[in-house]
Amino acid sequence: MASTEKMRTKKVRVWYEHLLVQRKNDKGDDAGYDCMLLIPKTDTDVIDKIKELSEGLAKQVFGKGWKKVKLPLKDGLDFTNSEDEHPDIMDDYMYLNAKSQYKPDIIDVYKNKLESEDDVYSGMDCLACINFYSYEQPTNRGISCGLSSLVKVGAGERIVGKGSAESDFAGEDLTQYAETDEDY
Repeated sequence: MASTEKMRTKKVRVWYEHLLVQRKNDKGDDAGYDCMLLIPKTDTDVIDKIKELSEGLAKQVFGKGWKKVKLPLKDGLDFTNSEDEHPDIMDDYMYLNAKSQYKPDIIDVYKNKLESEDDVYSGMDCLACINFYSYEQPTNRGISCGLSSLVKVGAGERIVGKGSAESDFAGEDLTQYAETDEDY
């Protein structure tokens, strides 16, 4: 397995994150930490650097057949979720999946460690430190993205996951559901 030097992104959004607790594989075993990084299509500097590093590594490792291997950077227009739906949010982004077998460091702009679900979630804006590495299996080969660390630079709206009861039921009179002495 060959790898590139680390690179730092500009501001990206984090989605489908498993950064505080390891993701489980199909057998229920720990499968490491990962997230999807959404890169604005207007950020051509970062997109070009990702292409340069991943394609360069593919050429180095796989030679003339490098164009047949999987590369990590994808167009958000082509994304569909597990329900085979295309979220409109993806239209303005390129994306890649970044992973690590170790829990990545996550800090805020004051270099305080972030370790709670209130601070680390899908939708937060971050700077990411990543690298690219090659893999080769009998039926699958390509370049993947490793995740080293993140700096949270903006709260960003939560994309998925935890909501608040106050916002979920805003404007609804819930007192009609209150139990009375007659209910007992």
